[in-house]
Amino acid sequence: MWCLEFQTGSQGTAFGLYGAVRRYVMLCPLHRAQMFLGWTFRSMLGGEEQYLFGMLGHDGIPTPNYYEYQWIARDLKKLERYGFPYLPWPEIAVAYNYDSCWSGQYSGRHYRMGYSSALTEMERVFFRNNRDFNVVDLRNVKGNYKLLIVPHHIVMEPAAAQEIKDYVASGGTVIMTGYSAKVDEYGQVFDVPQPGLLGEGFGLWVAGHQRTDMVWTFSENAKITENSGVPREVLRVCSDNESFETELDYYEILDLHSARCMAYFEGKDLCAVSENSYGKGYAYYTAAETNAEILFWLVEKVAKRLGLQERLLVPEGVQAREIAPGQYFYVNATDEEKEISLRERGKGVLSEKWYSSALNLKPYDAELVVAEEYPRP
Repeated sequence: MWCLEFQTGSQGTAFGLYGAVRRYVMLCPLHRAQMFLGWTFRSMLGGEEQYLFGMLGHDGIPTPNYYEYQWIARDLKKLERYGFPYLPWPEIAVAYNYDSCWSGQYSGRHYRMGYSSALTEMERVFFRNNRDFNVVDLRNVKGNYKLLIVPHHIVMEPAAAQEIKDYVASGGTVIMTGYSAKVDEYGQVFDVPQPGLLGEGFGLWVAGHQRTDMVWTFSENAKITENSGVPREVLRVCSDNESFETELDYYEILDLHSARCMAYFEGKDLCAVSENSYGKGYAYYTAAETNAEILFWLVEKVAKRLGLQERLLVPEGVQAREIAPGQYFYVNATDEEKEISLRERGKGVLSEKWYSSALNLKPYDAELVVAEEYPRP
């Protein structure tokens, strides 16, 4: 993947906080990018983009953008001798469906969360848990995945539904969110209980839905927040001895058949997350729209059961990957210094410092730590 118009300046500002663009560049190799071209080199003297500032000003004199890209280039030169390009083989796939984007836009009063917002929620999940994933089309899935996630898949044609059922029946694990499987390939709602063609696979029917801004549904002693002056109930998801709060708009009333309730909404006697054994595999359903908090919790639960590759444990806001055996790349995406516990002691490629058990990363900073027992170029 090549990033052909990477940020330099922007409309209304010639440059941002020094180091912030470098932070964005350092995040990209963790997501399989290989080349970064700053847009633009010299600020244009005319045209509609003359105030989209470049590495050189209108006068041709270097700006802070120019010197930051020099810094970026020096670091990339150091990194290129190691495990980049990072091209993982993810164990998780996320289904993408552009038709659902159009269907949601057409019926925006019902699908209050837009399709792009749902995908952003998915990215928040994987940003937080530092796991890789591939994007797939259910009509043409290539590759073997241990976990398939189907978020906000409003349109569910027969071939896609059959792909999900066959995948689970043969031993796969799927997670599907609310707002999914609502209409057929022609955009018409199903005349059978939702989720349409997948009721048997998930072991449930969707009997209805509610909104967190419906005051008559508020639980006793509910926690209330206000956005734009609209009272909204904050829901608590509970399972066994753990619980967490989340803010969302939409949640469904699930009628469980063969599925069991894995988590519930406190004070409502409603299932929040269901689990169904189907064939050799498992199908999970979240009663809410695509929600990062619920999905983060569920993905981590499922990851343990499936024995997915252990992720690097780092402070929130830090991205980390083992890009090659004994090569650990860390990026601090926050404006706060972060202390990171290391799996192995080693030397920092960018700082040229040795680290024993911990690494302190400054705001927006990055480091590649190469374990000392592995040969270095």
